[in-house]
Amino acid sequence: MWVDAAGNTIAERSGSDAILPAIGTVSHVDSVPNGGAFDRIVGVCAAMEVAPLLVEHDVAHRHPIRFVVFAAEEGARFGQACTGSRIAAGLTGPGDLPTKQDADGVSLADAMTGAGLDPAAVADAVWRPADWAAFVELHIEQGSVLETDGVRLGVVDSISGSTRRLLELSGRATHSGGTPMHLRAEAMAAAAELVLAIESLAGEEHNVGTRTTVGEIDVTPGSSTTIAGHATLWVDVRGTDAQRQRDTAKEIVRRAEAICAGRGIGFQRVQLADTPPVRLPDGIRDELAASCRSVLRRAARAHQWRQP
Repeated sequence: MWVDAAGNTIAERSGSDAILPAIGTVSHVDSVPNGGAFDRIVGVCAAMEVAPLLVEHDVAHRHPIRFVVFAAEEGARFGQACTGSRIAAGLTGPGDLPTKQDADGVSLADAMTGAGLDPAAVADAVWRPADWAAFVELHIEQGSVLETDGVRLGVVDSISGSTRRLLELSGRATHSGGTPMHLRAEAMAAAAELVLAIESLAGEEHNVGTRTTVGEIDVTPGSSTTIAGHATLWVDVRGTDAQRQRDTAKEIVRRAEAICAGRGIGFQRVQLADTPPVRLPDGIRDELAASCRSVLRRAARAHQWRQP
C-alpha cells in the first residue's frame, strides 16, 4: 500500500499473471454537503471488506487488483472536480494547482503542502493507461430515481458531464429607503430573475436529461437595508449529451447578458470547468449485470429451499 504524490491511496493484491494490467476498485473519502449519508465512503468500506476476503479465501485472479482512494475527488472546496484522478490522468499538473483557490483564498497547492504533499511532484503521480484494465465502484444512488421506482440496484452505463461557470453581476449598492425603484440597479433582483431562467432551461422540451443548478449565491454588501450592489452565482450544468450540455451553458450566458442589460447591471463570466459526459464500457456493464442476476438467482433458490 502506498500514497502517491497527488495524495491518492493505493493498495494492491498481485495477480497470477504478472504482465496483465490491473483492475481497480475506486472511490474517495471527501463528499459534498448533503450528498448522502454514505456518499463516497461506501465504496471505500466495500474495498476494505473485499480485500481481506480475497486473502482469507485464497481467491485466485489473473489480473492484479488495486484498491484506490482518490484525493479531493468532489472538488467542492476548490471548484474543480476529480482532482486526484485528474492528476493521475495527467489532466492537472503542477502549474494548475496555485490557480485553484477556495473561498478563503487558500490555493490547492497550499492545501497540499499543508497535508504533507509536494505540489511540484504531482507529475510523478501520472498513471500509464497500459497499466490498467478497468475500474469499478460501488456507490449509493444520489438522485432517488431507483428508490422512487422501487428498484434496489442499478448498473451505471454513463457518467454525466459538468460545465461549471461563475457569473458576476455588478449593480449599485445604495440605501433601500432613499433610492426609488426606478433608479435602482439591483444585483439581487437580476440574480433572482437569472436563477429562474436557468431553472427553466432544463425543463424545455429539447433539453431532456440536462440538469441546471445554481448552488451558491454570494451577495454584497449583505445588509438588509442596502440594495445589493454585487452578486456572484456558481452555476453547474450537467447532462448525458455533450452538445446539449454545452449549448445550455452558452444559453445561460446569453440570457444572463439580456437580463443584466435590461436592468442596467454589469455582467462578467468565468468558466470554472468543462467535462463532457462519458459512456462507460458496455462489456463491464454487462458483466456486472450478469453477476447481479446470478446472485439474485442463487438467493432465490436458497430462499425456496428454506421454505417449510
